[in-house]
Amino acid sequence: MNTKNIRTIMFVFFSSIVLQLRSVQCYSQSSLDSISQQCINIALAKKGIDLPIGETLPTISVSIEGAQSDQSILQKFSRGKILILDFWSQWCGSCIASFPHLEKLQEKYANQILILPVTFQSRSSVCNFRKTRMALNRPMLLPTIVEDTLLRALFPHNGDPFEVWIDPNGKLRGTTSQFELTESVIEKVLNGDWSTVEPLQANIDGKFSGTNKLTEPLFGSFLGRYDPHFPNGRNVPIVENGQKILRCTNAPISWLFQWALRGKYDSPYFNNKRCLYKFKDSITFKKFFINMDSIDHYDYVIHNKYCYELRTPIEFSDKVLFDIAYRQLEDYFKISVRKETHFINCLKLVRISNVDKIAGDTITPIEFMHEPDEDLYDYIKCSGTSMSDLITALNAIKTIPLVIDSTNYLKKINVNFRIRKMAGLDSLQLKLKEYGLKLIASRQLLDVLVYKDKE
Repeated sequence: MNTKNIRTIMFVFFSSIVLQLRSVQCYSQSSLDSISQQCINIALAKKGIDLPIGETLPTISVSIEGAQSDQSILQKFSRGKILILDFWSQWCGSCIASFPHLEKLQEKYANQILILPVTFQSRSSVCNFRKTRMALNRPMLLPTIVEDTLLRALFPHNGDPFEVWIDPNGKLRGTTSQFELTESVIEKVLNGDWSTVEPLQANIDGKFSGTNKLTEPLFGSFLGRYDPHFPNGRNVPIVENGQKILRCTNAPISWLFQWALRGKYDSPYFNNKRCLYKFKDSITFKKFFINMDSIDHYDYVIHNKYCYELRTPIEFSDKVLFDIAYRQLEDYFKISVRKETHFINCLKLVRISNVDKIAGDTITPIEFMHEPDEDLYDYIKCSGTSMSDLITALNAIKTIPLVIDSTNYLKKINVNFRIRKMAGLDSLQLKLKEYGLKLIASRQLLDVLVYKDKE
């Protein structure tokens, strides 16, 4: 977007505002500047402009939480340093895990760069987030832009974290994943070499970095390691350019197999607590059970997530595509996955009150959430959803056994609570009791996924 375009957009919006304010007799220079800034902000946000590489950032007013300065102009806040915008949100585990890394980089290059997180979330929410982390000796040290909509419009992307690199002159030099935000890349940039800060684009064309071709007659496929150019995701077959395409990007091995098993089983999703691992080799076993507290987040992602894509003639059925995907994953990883029936220690969720304390308001928009709130709590909110969603949320709590539904409750529910991680079953029982619910220890014969070495 060049200066002429910005001026044109600004003129249109500025003219509109002036016409609406004709009754005002005079303007101070500061009020005119304020109106002009609003015009630019509104214009950019409404257009949803993707700022081209090499363009100069327009003057942008932002709201910054946690800063010593009350400066609200982004360019003045960065004070002529290299500015790196780090897009994040509170429920993004990768974002939270990267904060210590970002803080170390900021400390080392304090006189040359400014790493500034950006979130759309409210100031009050971020303040509470910061206080909670401080109380638990995990402080968030960097200031952050809050309540943002404009920067996300300028720099659209698939997911967080996402990095935007702006040089001291205010020019956009690149957009990258979090994995390019390293000392080596920063050193190159400080020496004038921006070649490693390339635009990050989600242009999936069937070629992943470091791929293994698994091509067979009538179809082609690719398997590669984690690729920051793609979002995390699994999809159903789509038709594109006369081919049928099946894709799973940036997923751990267990997700790949469960996704591929859609062609074999009606219920493709099995919580990790309904999976058994029977490997002879401890190295294979460790690929499924990794202590995230003991390893670097970046190392885990790069070495334990994969991208897979399959392209077939359009005549192939969805079931055939999933069957092919499973067979190829089985052959490549030398792992066999089957559904079997086993007795499993679990917790039955039952109702203990004759009064309905969980009925949901059907008018309330459907909202289901189990988020690792602030990386310190298990937060469950099911509003206008089904009991199965609550079961899914409970099974995401790592400190308790598998939970199964024995409530026979078919109406919409409204359940909302938060407990500290590692708080244990007793704390959870107290929260559930408020809704007339209880977890009872049981041993049930259940369908489970069994992972074994391929024979």
